[in-house]
Amino acid sequence: MPDGTAVPAAATPSASSSAPTAPTTTGRGSTTKSWAHLRRRTKLINEGNSRRCNEAKSPKEQIQFVGKYLVRAVNPYLDVGLVMTYGAARNWNPPSAPDPSNTIVIPQSELDLQAKHADAFDAMLASAPGCLEVVKEFYHDPDRTHWSSLVSLVRTSTRSARQQDSNDLKHNTHYVLPDPNTETLTPPISRGASESDRGITHPVLRNYILSWTL
Repeated sequence: MPDGTAVPAAATPSASSSAPTAPTTTGRGSTTKSWAHLRRRTKLINEGNSRRCNEAKSPKEQIQFVGKYLVRAVNPYLDVGLVMTYGAARNWNPPSAPDPSNTIVIPQSELDLQAKHADAFDAMLASAPGCLEVVKEFYHDPDRTHWSSLVSLVRTSTRSARQQDSNDLKHNTHYVLPDPNTETLTPPISRGASESDRGITHPVLRNYILSWTL
């Protein structure tokens, strides 16, 4: 900018306009965490991160992104609450020494299931490492309603991803075939307004919707 050029006053934000306002909730003096506060934290966490596409996202957008990534690229069948709970516990809860007086033995199948959910948690957050510390902060927050709100946000984003993908694919059901170039879906799906021949009413598609292993 040439010397002597005046800068319009509107181009210089005032301290009052730039200060974030944290919304509060009544009852027990609790304060809802401000996304503006987390945005500042994530900016510092992401400093120097090579994944610039995620650096540009706000913390809330990053959390929504990892939720969609979970069902699209990691595992579409796992419960989001268990993924968050077991994953956070494995990462940030110190392992406790076994108590000889404790007669309760967790079956190996249950331990394997917990590990499966925790592995999904790690894979999900690996897609946006900048929000890892944000999730950790919520997990260690004494007010557990904040953690519940975070889990709810992830759950909502997974549902949004499923709904969007279902809408995109409902007229392209050939994707369920092992080889769409040589095989056909019988009976075929109509393209009319009626949906009576879709979903669980279809003799082939119902086997993909209802997994007998659940």
